[in-house]
Amino acid sequence: MYGALMRHPTVRERGSRARLEDFEARFVLSGVAVVEPRFLGLVASPGGEAHGVRVELSEAEWESITGHEAGYQLVEVHLDSGPAWALVLDESACCAEALPSRRYARLLVEGAEYFDLPVVEVYRDAARRGSPITVWLARPIALLRDHAPWLGGHGTFAVLFVALFAALAGVVALLWAVISG
Repeated sequence: MYGALMRHPTVRERGSRARLEDFEARFVLSGVAVVEPRFLGLVASPGGEAHGVRVELSEAEWESITGHEAGYQLVEVHLDSGPAWALVLDESACCAEALPSRRYARLLVEGAEYFDLPVVEVYRDAARRGSPITVWLARPIALLRDHAPWLGGHGTFAVLFVALFAALAGVVALLWAVISG
């Protein structure tokens, strides 16, 4: 496991540090522009090295933890601790590398700190430099998700709704600044 999945309670409880050669974890999986611009994807990279967590899961646990993941192939890999299976980003799902949101990068920092992974500084840097929009919108998104059932129980619609509202408010503020000169 790598990325935000390192924070899952089952992964934390039973996982251990792992290193995978000839792969890298990069911010190359496209998300929702501006709000969640990039996510971490494991990609083949001869001579590279990826750091994450090895955890043994039942089929039901695997499906529960990774069921929402899309754009990946399940690939047999060889970790420093032996053979394993990993979600490797399908080449067709890759896009240009870019910074993630600060919110997502902070999740990566938590997981990397918990398992004392050597990539924690990379994630801290991304958290400092990444898009702050999801940090700013966290409270309104939580309120909408909890109190607007018409958006559904899933947070995606709340994120999009708040992002659109924030964008509209920004345009109105810009127009007001131009008009009032």
